[in-house]
Amino acid sequence: QTTEVTITPAIKAKAQELGYNPVAIQNWVRNTIEWQPTWGALQSAETVLGSQKGNAHDIASLTIALLRASKIPARYQWGTIELPASAVMNWVGGVTKPEAALNQLYQGGIAARGYASAGRVTTIRMEHVWVNAYVNQVPSRGSLTGDPTNGQHVNPNASLNAWLPIDGAFKQYSY
Repeated sequence: QTTEVTITPAIKAKAQELGYNPVAIQNWVRNTIEWQPTWGALQSAETVLGSQKGNAHDIASLTIALLRASKIPARYQWGTIELPASAVMNWVGGVTKPEAALNQLYQGGIAARGYASAGRVTTIRMEHVWVNAYVNQVPSRGSLTGDPTNGQHVNPNASLNAWLPIDGAFKQYSY
């Protein structure tokens, strides 16, 4: 456990409510927690659970806490993502210009860069954080844990298990 990822009674209760299922956890986080365009770990998993909003780090912390409370190994993954400018414009709040989306990212401390084609910004590359979870990939596609009571293979070297990316922060909104 860390300051951001602490398995509290509230986290345990939510993991149980979601059936300790990695797909249900990912879907709930993605569909429930609102993303905010800021950078850095600002909240704990329990705070994000209560407020139902946070930045990519905070959402990853909640996802990791729920997965670990479900006995599913999970870890942070930091990297750079490149998205169509239209997707970023929607993600940051429905702005109408790529430059406005970039400004929001900059104001939140997110390293980002716009790439132009034919005189207009078409893609945006930005720093991001998401989760990798160690789940049973074949044949359940992550919907089951590596639990022998579910008939799943728990050997860390088994070809049926894999580290899969989970990103509950990136989503598109309807305005």
